[in-house]
Amino acid sequence: MQAEAVRPQVLEERWKRRSTPPRTATTRAAGHDRGVGSSPQRLWRSVPRARVALLPAREGAPAGAPRVTVPPETLARSTALTAAPKQVPSGQDDGRVRVPHTQLPAVAAEIAAGVPYPPGAGESMDWEALPANPRDMSSVNFRSDVQMLVEYRAACTWVAFWLHAFGTANAPALGAATTVLRDVPAWPTFRGQPADDMQVFWNGITAAASARDPGPLRRQIELNCRSVPTPWS
Repeated sequence: MQAEAVRPQVLEERWKRRSTPPRTATTRAAGHDRGVGSSPQRLWRSVPRARVALLPAREGAPAGAPRVTVPPETLARSTALTAAPKQVPSGQDDGRVRVPHTQLPAVAAEIAAGVPYPPGAGESMDWEALPANPRDMSSVNFRSDVQMLVEYRAACTWVAFWLHAFGTANAPALGAATTVLRDVPAWPTFRGQPADDMQVFWNGITAAASARDPGPLRRQIELNCRSVPTPWS
């Protein structure tokens, strides 16, 4: 199964329309201007992201370079996350936990403590740079949205790490990255999404990783993960 990439023109047009007045406060908080609840994928696409270099393909590791390894506790953290409770989506009216703008970094750090990262990577979102006005459609106002961004960006770091391990022929690291990517569709943010949303999309990324097919993972980096800094991008 091959992951379906989103055309970059679509992403750019969505962001160009970010100043269009949304219909309701709920849809402003959700990050889009439709009169229904948001999906995490839509919110992710509404957050501004910087352009960073695409991970280049590498034929081998530099001579004498130490092999990167993934500690067993990192894999255990990924497994534990597949059983962690799911936050109430921001598009629902009940059970939402509002997070003041000034507390976004602390809440993100708390969530990231339970999320696995490849060696050398970590939570890197510039939360203070997000709009403080909750009426701004690019603002982040709920814990479920913070969790979505933390987990999605962590998944991006594993895509980049998988490509690094693949390009350097680091079989143990490649196996570990594949194991984590197989867990990603069951992480709380991705779990139980509609058929056209993130869980199915990331199932495609997982299938490509398992098949040692770097094409879909490179497209994911280029189209959806370019704002996530890693030691390999």
